[in-house]
Order: sequence, then C-alpha cells, then structure tokens
Amino acid sequence: DYVAMEIDVVMPVHRKNLEKGLIGGWVLSRLVMPYGSEMPYHATTVDFYDSWEQMDNDRNETWKEVHPDMDMTQMGEMFHSKRTLLKADVRRLVDYVNQSTVQMSDASRK
Repeated sequence: DYVAMEIDVVMPVHRKNLEKGLIGGWVLSRLVMPYGSEMPYHATTVDFYDSWEQMDNDRNETWKEVHPDMDMTQMGEMFHSKRTLLKADVRRLVDYVNQSTVQMSDASRK
C-alpha cells in the first residue's frame, strides 16, 4: 500500500538527506476526517527546506545510495502504481507555534 511504501522506501532516503543537510525535514500524514471513498486523497507528504537553495539540491544521488538495487525508472513505476499525485504545492512558512516555542516564550517572560 502507499503508506507502507512511503515508510519503507521513501523515509530512509529523507533520513539520509536530512543527515546530509539537503532537506530540513519530511512528514507523512494520513487523513483521519473527513473520510470515505469519495475523498480524492487519503495521505499527504510534506518536504521541508531551510532555504530556497536547499530546495534546488539534486537529491537523486541519495536515492541511489539508499536503494542501490533500484534504478530511477523502477522507482518511478513503483510510485505511479501506488499513488496518484493530485497536486504539488510550494509554500513558505510564515510563523508557527509548538511546545518548544511556548516553553521558550514562557522562559523569556521571567
């Protein structure tokens, strides 16, 4: 299934790219609500980059390092058999809050 492919095949490549400083992060999420056969998608992935330059990096070499027995054509065929790409977006992070930023904020008030 698609999610298993992302975890087993794609995630190790993103881990290696993160170690090499080629990406800022990666997320795989599954849609919980709404749900049903009429939904156009059930999962999404997000690639994070720390700069526009990082986004332009050629990451194909990492695929070859992590999966030396698969050529890029095989990988492409596997992806197309497991998923339909509905759209791809490029977005710029404006701001965020998480537990770390809340704790930092609270500490700076003291």
